[in-house]
Amino acid sequence: MLSGVGERIVTDESALDPYLAIHLALLYNDSMTKVLEDAIEKVRKLPEDRQAYVAELLEQIAAAGGDPFIVPEAHRAAVVEGLGQAERGEFASDEEMADLWTKSGL
Repeated sequence: MLSGVGERIVTDESALDPYLAIHLALLYNDSMTKVLEDAIEKVRKLPEDRQAYVAELLEQIAAAGGDPFIVPEAHRAAVVEGLGQAERGEFASDEEMADLWTKSGL
């Protein structure tokens, strides 16, 4: 798990000193901002078509606001297909993975 992502140390903030509650909230938000900034920096290094895909997903998540994010059916289908391939032992070769990393600039 990423540090600060989804972690809660105190479940009842009303029991905290107000200064401490604000400080904890700022630490949590700073951590989330750093995680997001790091992720965006990695996305900037991806090929343009992958950047467009990530941007589309972020737009969908942002548009949902606080509502639960519904995974698009095409994405869901791709995940199910990948899980089926894994169950059948159909994995990418080392050469295919090396090509992918090279294309991705990693």
